[in-house]
Amino acid sequence: MLKKSQKQFFLVILIILFLIAAFFIFFHAKSQNVPIKEKSISTKFYNSKEITLTSNLPISDELGKKLDGKGTEDGIQGYQEFDIKNNLKESVKYQIYITKKELKNEVRGNYIKFYLTDEADNPLEGYNQNSVPTYTDLLALNELPGSRLLYSGELKNNETKKLILRAWLSDSYIVSTENREFTFEINVKTN
Repeated sequence: MLKKSQKQFFLVILIILFLIAAFFIFFHAKSQNVPIKEKSISTKFYNSKEITLTSNLPISDELGKKLDGKGTEDGIQGYQEFDIKNNLKESVKYQIYITKKELKNEVRGNYIKFYLTDEADNPLEGYNQNSVPTYTDLLALNELPGSRLLYSGELKNNETKKLILRAWLSDSYIVSTENREFTFEINVKTN
């Protein structure tokens, strides 16, 4: 028969092993490229859903609307392809929004441009050839502090849409020696 102190020791070891296993399972699942599901919509991001832009290279809207994903590692541009799929047999309304991360040295939102298109590069409603909204132009979502609405739409039953979001630093930004960033995350939710 084991002594009481030995039983307690084995119990503590089992608890520690369980916590370590749970920790690894949680972070392993989080790091996988698994579609994010909310109710009836699943979203698949082809890269990280978090984008960071740096204050190194402002560009024009003409160039920004043609960004192709090269330069995302440098923070010169934000480029994200993603799919939104309705898993139901009925239509569902959805919202695509961004959530800005608070940074100490951040680029002000009125210098960050956004352009949302379908997979054929056709701009979605609210995004056209003449004007490109900035972060501050986008509608603030009261229920989600720090979030701004990029687009809201509707998916028919079992419909999938492939979308492309481009983001860049406006050419009206005056470059300085101080390095600044703007980091945000793309999210999708049902209405």
